[in-house]
Amino acid sequence: MPPRRIPTTRQPRPQQLLPLLLIIILALSLHLHISSAQAHDTTSSSYANHIPIRYKVNQKQTECLYERFQKGEQVTFSVFVVEALLNGKPKCDLFYEGPITTQTRIDDSNNNSHDRYSNNNNMSLGRMIRQGLLNELVENRRDPNKSLNHRIKVDWTHAGEEEDKLLMRKEIERANSKDQQQRQHSNDPNHKPISTFASPKIEPFEITNTIPADGYYRVCAQAELQALVIEMDARSSSKMGGVDEETGHVYTYAK
Repeated sequence: MPPRRIPTTRQPRPQQLLPLLLIIILALSLHLHISSAQAHDTTSSSYANHIPIRYKVNQKQTECLYERFQKGEQVTFSVFVVEALLNGKPKCDLFYEGPITTQTRIDDSNNNSHDRYSNNNNMSLGRMIRQGLLNELVENRRDPNKSLNHRIKVDWTHAGEEEDKLLMRKEIERANSKDQQQRQHSNDPNHKPISTFASPKIEPFEITNTIPADGYYRVCAQAELQALVIEMDARSSSKMGGVDEETGHVYTYAK
Protein backbone atom coordinates (compact mmCIF):
# COMPACT_ATOMS: atom_id res chain seq x y z
CA MET A 1 0.00 0.00 0.00
CA PRO A 2 1.55 3.31 -1.12
CA PRO A 3 2.22 5.95 1.56
CA ARG A 4 -0.50 8.54 2.07
CA ARG A 5 0.39 12.09 1.00
CA ILE A 6 -0.22 14.85 3.47
CA PRO A 7 -1.74 17.91 1.73
CA THR A 8 0.39 21.03 2.01
CA THR A 9 -0.49 24.75 1.64
CA ARG A 10 0.84 26.17 -1.57
CA GLN A 11 2.96 29.25 -0.95
CA PRO A 12 2.16 32.19 -3.26
CA ARG A 13 4.93 33.47 -5.42
CA PRO A 14 6.34 37.01 -4.83
CA GLN A 15 4.94 38.08 -8.21
CA GLN A 16 1.44 37.19 -7.00
CA LEU A 17 1.79 39.16 -3.75
CA LEU A 18 2.71 42.45 -5.42
CA PRO A 19 -0.77 43.36 -6.79
CA LEU A 20 -2.32 42.50 -3.42
CA LEU A 21 0.14 44.73 -1.55
CA LEU A 22 -0.55 47.61 -3.94
CA ILE A 23 -4.28 47.31 -3.34
CA ILE A 24 -3.77 47.36 0.44
CA ILE A 25 -1.49 50.42 0.23
CA LEU A 26 -3.95 52.33 -1.97
CA ALA A 27 -6.84 51.53 0.38
CA LEU A 28 -4.90 52.76 3.42
CA SER A 29 -3.83 55.91 1.60
CA LEU A 30 -7.42 56.72 0.62
CA HIS A 31 -8.60 56.16 4.19
CA LEU A 32 -5.94 58.50 5.61
CA HIS A 33 -6.75 61.16 3.00
CA ILE A 34 -10.46 61.11 3.84
CA SER A 35 -9.77 61.23 7.58
CA SER A 36 -7.40 64.16 7.14
CA ALA A 37 -9.90 66.09 5.04
CA GLN A 38 -12.66 65.54 7.57
CA ALA A 39 -10.41 66.68 10.42
CA HIS A 40 -9.44 69.79 8.46
CA ASP A 41 -13.07 70.66 7.79
CA THR A 42 -14.03 70.41 11.45
CA THR A 43 -11.03 72.25 12.90
CA SER A 44 -10.13 74.97 10.43
CA SER A 45 -13.08 75.66 8.14
CA SER A 46 -13.75 78.92 10.01
CA TYR A 47 -10.23 80.07 9.10
CA ALA A 48 -10.48 79.22 5.41
CA ASN A 49 -11.03 82.83 4.34
CA HIS A 50 -8.14 84.16 6.42
CA ILE A 51 -5.11 82.64 4.76
CA PRO A 52 -2.99 85.50 3.37
CA ILE A 53 -3.67 86.03 -0.32
CA ARG A 54 -0.64 86.25 -2.60
CA TYR A 55 -0.82 88.39 -5.68
CA LYS A 56 1.43 90.02 -8.25
CA VAL A 57 1.28 93.82 -8.27
CA ASN A 58 2.58 95.34 -11.46
CA GLN A 59 4.73 98.46 -11.68
CA LYS A 60 2.90 101.56 -10.36
CA GLN A 61 -0.26 99.51 -9.86
CA THR A 62 -2.37 98.87 -6.78
CA GLU A 63 -4.09 95.76 -5.49
CA CYS A 64 -6.57 95.74 -2.63
CA LEU A 65 -8.17 93.24 -0.30
CA TYR A 66 -11.74 93.87 0.89
CA GLU A 67 -13.75 92.48 3.77
CA ARG A 68 -16.78 93.47 5.79
CA PHE A 69 -16.30 94.11 9.53
CA GLN A 70 -18.55 95.10 12.39
CA LYS A 71 -18.13 98.04 14.72
CA GLY A 72 -15.94 97.27 17.73
CA GLU A 73 -14.03 94.38 16.13
CA GLN A 74 -10.26 94.28 16.40
CA VAL A 75 -8.78 93.87 12.92
CA THR A 76 -5.17 93.31 11.93
CA PHE A 77 -4.17 94.51 8.47
CA SER A 78 -1.08 92.72 7.16
CA VAL A 79 1.13 93.19 4.09
CA PHE A 80 4.37 91.47 3.11
CA VAL A 81 6.53 91.71 -0.02
CA VAL A 82 7.34 88.09 -0.84
CA GLU A 83 9.46 88.97 -3.84
CA ALA A 84 10.60 92.09 -5.69
CA LEU A 85 10.79 91.15 -9.36
CA LEU A 86 13.59 92.18 -11.75
CA ASN A 87 15.99 92.72 -8.84
CA GLY A 88 13.79 95.46 -7.45
CA LYS A 89 13.62 96.64 -3.85
CA PRO A 90 11.17 94.97 -1.43
CA LYS A 91 9.12 98.01 -0.50
CA CYS A 92 5.60 99.24 -1.17
CA ASP A 93 3.02 101.85 -0.28
CA LEU A 94 0.41 100.51 2.11
CA PHE A 95 -2.96 102.06 2.89
CA TYR A 96 -6.02 100.81 4.71
CA GLU A 97 -9.32 102.60 4.96
CA GLY A 98 -13.04 102.31 5.42
CA PRO A 99 -15.86 101.90 5.65
CA ILE A 100 -15.96 102.01 1.88
CA THR A 101 -19.64 101.20 2.02
CA THR A 102 -22.16 100.12 4.62
CA GLN A 103 -23.92 97.83 2.14
CA THR A 104 -24.18 94.21 3.19
CA ARG A 105 -22.91 93.03 -0.20
CA ILE A 106 -20.75 94.59 -2.92
CA ASP A 107 -22.14 93.96 -6.40
CA ASP A 108 -19.10 93.95 -8.65
CA SER A 109 -20.85 92.67 -11.75
CA ASN A 110 -19.72 95.65 -13.85
CA ASN A 111 -16.09 95.04 -13.03
CA ASN A 112 -14.08 93.43 -15.83
CA SER A 113 -11.59 91.89 -13.42
CA HIS A 114 -11.90 88.35 -12.09
CA ASP A 115 -12.97 89.47 -8.63
CA ARG A 116 -16.42 88.88 -7.20
CA TYR A 117 -17.94 89.48 -3.79
CA SER A 118 -20.57 87.26 -2.22
CA ASN A 119 -22.07 86.50 1.16
CA ASN A 120 -20.05 83.27 1.31
CA ASN A 121 -16.70 84.88 0.56
CA ASN A 122 -16.42 88.44 1.80
CA MET A 123 -12.69 88.68 1.18
CA SER A 124 -11.36 89.24 -2.31
CA LEU A 125 -8.84 91.14 -4.38
CA GLY A 126 -10.07 93.98 -6.55
CA ARG A 127 -8.75 96.69 -8.83
CA MET A 128 -11.85 98.81 -9.08
CA ILE A 129 -14.71 100.12 -7.00
CA ARG A 130 -17.82 101.61 -8.54
CA GLN A 131 -18.01 105.40 -8.45
CA GLY A 132 -20.97 105.27 -6.10
CA LEU A 133 -18.89 103.43 -3.51
CA LEU A 134 -16.06 105.93 -3.91
CA ASN A 135 -18.48 108.74 -3.23
CA GLU A 136 -19.65 106.98 -0.08
CA LEU A 137 -16.04 106.46 1.01
CA VAL A 138 -15.31 110.18 0.65
CA GLU A 139 -18.40 110.97 2.71
CA ASN A 140 -17.37 108.50 5.43
CA ARG A 141 -13.96 110.14 5.69
CA ARG A 142 -15.53 113.39 6.86
CA ASP A 143 -15.88 111.99 10.36
CA PRO A 144 -12.49 110.64 11.54
CA ASN A 145 -14.18 109.04 14.56
CA LYS A 146 -16.23 106.80 12.28
CA SER A 147 -13.64 105.87 9.67
CA LEU A 148 -10.10 104.61 9.09
CA ASN A 149 -7.78 106.31 6.63
CA HIS A 150 -4.06 105.61 7.00
CA ARG A 151 -1.15 105.42 4.58
CA ILE A 152 2.48 104.39 5.10
CA LYS A 153 5.50 103.22 3.11
CA VAL A 154 6.97 99.91 4.24
CA ASP A 155 10.56 99.04 3.31
CA TRP A 156 12.20 95.65 3.94
CA THR A 157 15.40 96.61 2.08
CA HIS A 158 17.36 97.28 5.28
CA ALA A 159 16.06 94.41 7.41
CA GLY A 160 18.73 92.70 9.46
CA GLU A 161 21.25 93.34 12.23
CA GLU A 162 24.23 94.34 10.09
CA GLU A 163 25.73 97.71 10.97
CA ASP A 164 25.06 99.29 7.59
CA LYS A 165 21.40 98.29 7.75
CA LEU A 166 21.04 99.69 11.27
CA LEU A 167 22.49 103.00 10.06
CA MET A 168 20.09 103.12 7.10
CA ARG A 169 17.08 102.54 9.36
CA LYS A 170 18.20 105.37 11.63
CA GLU A 171 18.58 107.62 8.59
CA ILE A 172 15.00 106.81 7.54
CA GLU A 173 13.78 107.65 11.06
CA ARG A 174 15.53 111.04 10.88
CA ALA A 175 13.90 111.72 7.50
CA ASN A 176 10.48 110.88 8.99
CA SER A 177 11.06 113.32 11.86
CA LYS A 178 12.06 116.04 9.43
CA ASP A 179 8.90 115.50 7.37
CA GLN A 180 6.76 115.72 10.50
CA GLN A 181 8.38 119.01 11.48
CA GLN A 182 7.74 120.43 8.03
CA ARG A 183 4.12 119.38 8.28
CA GLN A 184 3.69 121.21 11.57
CA HIS A 185 4.97 124.43 9.99
CA SER A 186 3.05 124.00 6.75
CA ASN A 187 0.05 126.20 5.98
CA ASP A 188 -1.41 123.58 3.66
CA PRO A 189 -3.88 121.37 5.61
CA ASN A 190 -3.77 118.78 2.82
CA HIS A 191 -0.01 118.39 3.10
CA LYS A 192 0.36 114.98 4.74
CA PRO A 193 3.82 113.46 4.30
CA ILE A 194 3.85 109.68 4.17
CA SER A 195 6.15 108.15 6.76
CA THR A 196 8.38 105.21 5.91
CA PHE A 197 8.61 102.21 8.19
CA ALA A 198 11.96 100.48 7.77
CA SER A 199 11.23 96.95 8.91
CA PRO A 200 14.02 95.50 11.09
CA LYS A 201 12.89 91.96 10.29
CA ILE A 202 11.85 90.05 7.19
CA GLU A 203 8.28 89.48 8.28
CA PRO A 204 4.82 90.88 7.48
CA PHE A 205 4.07 94.45 8.47
CA GLU A 206 0.99 94.36 10.69
CA ILE A 207 -1.13 97.03 12.29
CA THR A 208 -4.24 96.50 14.41
CA ASN A 209 -7.21 98.84 14.70
CA THR A 210 -10.65 98.91 16.27
CA ILE A 211 -13.33 99.09 13.59
CA PRO A 212 -15.22 102.39 14.08
CA ALA A 213 -18.36 101.52 12.06
CA ASP A 214 -20.01 98.61 10.26
CA GLY A 215 -19.09 98.21 6.60
CA TYR A 216 -16.54 97.09 4.06
CA TYR A 217 -12.88 97.98 4.61
CA ARG A 218 -9.85 97.52 2.41
CA VAL A 219 -6.09 97.13 2.71
CA CYS A 220 -4.09 97.99 -0.41
CA ALA A 221 -0.50 97.67 -1.60
CA GLN A 222 1.00 99.80 -4.35
CA ALA A 223 4.17 98.95 -6.24
CA GLU A 224 6.61 101.66 -7.23
CA LEU A 225 9.19 101.11 -9.98
CA GLN A 226 9.22 97.31 -9.98
CA ALA A 227 6.55 94.63 -9.93
CA LEU A 228 6.08 92.87 -6.60
CA VAL A 229 4.67 89.60 -5.30
CA ILE A 230 2.71 90.55 -2.19
CA GLU A 231 0.77 88.76 0.52
CA MET A 232 -2.17 90.64 2.05
CA ASP A 233 -4.41 89.74 4.95
CA ALA A 234 -7.15 91.29 7.08
CA ARG A 235 -7.96 89.27 10.22
CA SER A 236 -10.81 90.00 12.61
CA SER A 237 -10.80 89.09 16.28
CA SER A 238 -14.35 87.72 16.13
CA LYS A 239 -13.44 85.14 13.48
CA MET A 240 -9.92 84.29 14.60
CA GLY A 241 -10.57 83.88 18.32
CA GLY A 242 -9.25 87.14 19.75
CA VAL A 243 -6.00 89.07 20.03
CA ASP A 244 -2.61 87.55 20.83
CA GLU A 245 -1.37 89.21 24.04
CA GLU A 246 2.26 88.69 23.02
CA THR A 247 2.04 90.42 19.64
CA GLY A 248 -0.92 92.74 20.14
CA HIS A 249 -2.36 91.51 16.85
CA VAL A 250 -5.26 89.24 15.95
CA TYR A 251 -4.35 85.55 15.96
CA THR A 252 -3.14 84.17 12.65
CA TYR A 253 -4.75 81.19 10.92
CA ALA A 254 -1.80 79.08 12.06
CA LYS A 255 -2.59 79.49 15.78
